[in-house]
Amino acid sequence: LELKMLFQTVKFISRLTHMISVGLMGGFVAVNFIFGDVIKKAVQGKEAGNEADQSKLVKFVAITGFAMMLSGVFNIFFIKGSKSIPPKHFTWYLIFVLKFIIWMTLTPFEYKIFGALGLKTWHAANQIKIRLVLILVAYFLSTTAKWYREEVAQNFVKPQADKIKTS
Repeated sequence: LELKMLFQTVKFISRLTHMISVGLMGGFVAVNFIFGDVIKKAVQGKEAGNEADQSKLVKFVAITGFAMMLSGVFNIFFIKGSKSIPPKHFTWYLIFVLKFIIWMTLTPFEYKIFGALGLKTWHAANQIKIRLVLILVAYFLSTTAKWYREEVAQNFVKPQADKIKTS
């Protein structure tokens, strides 16, 4: 009983961490898109280009992104449990992989990813728009993954044949 309660507590904390970090990341991107440089100016304070404050912002985004991805991976294991997912539900895995790639581009790794693709200049010019589009796509994929898991895959539980009652 104690082990089950511990498991439920960890599961709850993981889900809560995931929801809060996704909300923070998505909210930050949306506010940055709407208000533009207001956030950068507020973070930088009176001195334009204050490196220490800019570093705090990057650390905040990095920690939020790391918490989001780590708790997301934990949530996958909590949802799936010991159930095996048949190959016919490959779509669910594909959605998960796409979400992971998108969220990776919303962490400080984004600079390395776009740089490796040779899109560093384009990325710098369109970063806020790119982030907003990726957040919206990730939210859509998250909703689709949940719908697929619950409605199509029936939470990966194998249906059992109805037993015929005989009298």
